[in-house]
Amino acid sequence: MMSEAENRDESEKEAAEPEGAVALLPDWSVRLSEVMNHDGALKVRFEASGDELARVEAALRVEGNIEVRSLVCDCVFEPMPFAGHKKAGHEKHDAVRGQFHFQAGLVQTCVITLERINTGVEDSFSQTFAEAALLKRQRKAAERESPFAENQFLENPFDEEPPLPIEQGCMAFGALVYEYLATGVDPNPRKPGVVFGEPGSGDRAGEDDRPPSPFAILKTVKGVDKREN
Repeated sequence: MMSEAENRDESEKEAAEPEGAVALLPDWSVRLSEVMNHDGALKVRFEASGDELARVEAALRVEGNIEVRSLVCDCVFEPMPFAGHKKAGHEKHDAVRGQFHFQAGLVQTCVITLERINTGVEDSFSQTFAEAALLKRQRKAAERESPFAENQFLENPFDEEPPLPIEQGCMAFGALVYEYLATGVDPNPRKPGVVFGEPGSGDRAGEDDRPPSPFAILKTVKGVDKREN
């Protein structure tokens, strides 16, 4: 039986793990039927609520003292034929390609002046989704062809990442947005126009952060040898 402290540590660990971020934006999903029944590409915009911003901010705190002021994602979903499937002489749309573009407004601490500054993350990515049963069948077929095909996935002509399963008719992408956001956060934010070596920046004026030259190091070592002799 785990102690109270162990339970607390385990809970904190789960909250900090990106995989736990699935619950950070639980409503960021689109139903497969919406995409398939829509005339043309389905375009939707998701904007994080106050509660969602608070959850994302708490998860990002492991990266530093970060405030999340806004998070918006524009999405485009299109049906697509997958793995060359055809039905009645026509390509069968049994998968969906999603394209995502998000912007996050953040507040971080400048590593030089220690002032709070406005920063942000903006990125785009794409992801293919396929029905879970289709992925399972294709994976089993690949494993039958080769016993070493554990990591083989459906042929995906659009993305480097393997397709994600459509669970219970829904395509959830909130965890993806969080992962790209967390990866894009600047670990050393600086106030615009401020550089190392400026008066008041915490470093000596006129001194940059370049490593000393080998000649300077050799000169220092020779000076030490002379003093010891």
